[in-house]
Amino acid sequence: MSVKIIILRKVPQGKDAAIKPLVMKLRAMCMNNDGYIGGETLINADDPTEFLVISSWKDVGEWNCWLASEERAKIQQEIDEITGHQTVYQVYYHA
Repeated sequence: MSVKIIILRKVPQGKDAAIKPLVMKLRAMCMNNDGYIGGETLINADDPTEFLVISSWKDVGEWNCWLASEERAKIQQEIDEITGHQTVYQVYYHA
C-alpha cells in the first residue's frame, strides 16, 4: 500500500539558501530508490519559515529503508544543524 510522508522543517529566516541545495540533494537521491514515487516541497504562505515536503512511496517498508540509510541521515543532520530544529516526519496511508 502506498504511503505519503509529511516532512516538516522550521527554517529560520536567512537560512533557506543553505537548506534548499540539501533538500534538492535528498530528492535527487530518492529518485534512485525503487520505492520512491515522487514529492514536492512547499513553503507556508502565512509562515515562510515553515517548509513542508510531501513525498510518496510505494510502501512504508521502502520509506523506512530510506529513513534508516546513512547517506540520508548524514544530509538530514546537516539540515537540522543549520535550522537548529529537528525535522518532523509523519507517515500517512490512503483512506
